[in-house]
Amino acid sequence: MRRFCRSPIWIFGTALAVLILTATLSLRNWLEFESSHKAEQQSRSVLVSITHLYGLLRDAETGQRGYLLTGDNGYLSVYNRALPEIEGTLKALARTQRSSSQQQLEQSVRSKLDELAQTIRLRGSGDVARALEVVEGGRGRKEMDHFRVLAEQIAAENGEELARQRARVEAAANRLGAVATGGLAVTSLLLLVAILRLIRVQRR
Repeated sequence: MRRFCRSPIWIFGTALAVLILTATLSLRNWLEFESSHKAEQQSRSVLVSITHLYGLLRDAETGQRGYLLTGDNGYLSVYNRALPEIEGTLKALARTQRSSSQQQLEQSVRSKLDELAQTIRLRGSGDVARALEVVEGGRGRKEMDHFRVLAEQIAAENGEELARQRARVEAAANRLGAVATGGLAVTSLLLLVAILRLIRVQRR
């Protein structure tokens, strides 16, 4: 039994078992790394999309205000360019793991777009006084204020999540490196011992 335990075959088998265990642990750590990295990228994407969305809403509002005050259709080009980008950004946000804050944010954006469209329709029909009355009623300003509050809340939530996921990514990467390095070192040592014993056996 002692002779068998010292034989190259047993050592090769142990090295193979260590190699398989190393591969299994490395795969598990790699999958955890990928999952955490994906979640980190998603949190970052949400923050970028919300910042972009706010800029687009301001562009649309600028076009609306210019048109209401002057009646110049040229201002509507700014408004019309912003609309499809807003829709695209909302769809991008909808593809992420949506929180209640994100759903409220989308509702706020929709309400703001409704207010912009309503005033533009009124101005286009010649009812300038009614269009300005809607603006002065403060609905659009309230929606923008609400948007900013929700955006700050989402930014705070995703900022915390981003920090957590970054820590998980770093931890998974460190574990992956440690497991791979340790497993390779042990396997190499066992193979070296096996080769030396094999050489010794062949010399007898």
